[in-house]
Amino acid sequence: MYHCRYCGVQINPTPAQLKRRDYKCKACWRDYMNIRNSITPGQREKNSESTKKWIAENREAVRLRQSAYNSQREVQLATYERTRRYRKDPITKLKNDARRLTQAAVKLGVLHKMPCYYCDETKVEAHHQDYNNPLDIIWLCRAHHEEVHLTCVVVQPKQKESTDDV
Repeated sequence: MYHCRYCGVQINPTPAQLKRRDYKCKACWRDYMNIRNSITPGQREKNSESTKKWIAENREAVRLRQSAYNSQREVQLATYERTRRYRKDPITKLKNDARRLTQAAVKLGVLHKMPCYYCDETKVEAHHQDYNNPLDIIWLCRAHHEEVHLTCVVVQPKQKESTDDV
């Protein structure tokens, strides 16, 4: 049996706690998280800037540390398994196939990039509303593409204006 490292209460640690040898009861964990989350945004930005500065100054040490971590057999196996599951996912396969087909169609000249659907920006990305119809795409600029994905909006194709001559 294990004891909380802060208050000494007897606990049954989770596998994650056992792995990182961090034994805290729920009450102490809650207190720890409250203190951690009470850091002001300015302090967080300052810490982030100092971390970035340290990484820039110690680039070789960071590279060696990351290389040593990545060379661990268990990390390699976990990465391999995660990648294998991701690639075997049928939805991921469908998305990747649609993207590849769109890229090939643009390269071969079958599809032509159009201005953004909303703002007429010329630097655009392909947006698939249905990956089962990979060449049925809407061209969106980066900002509008992100907005569509964040809001889960279905873009309706523009109606052609009818010109009734009477």
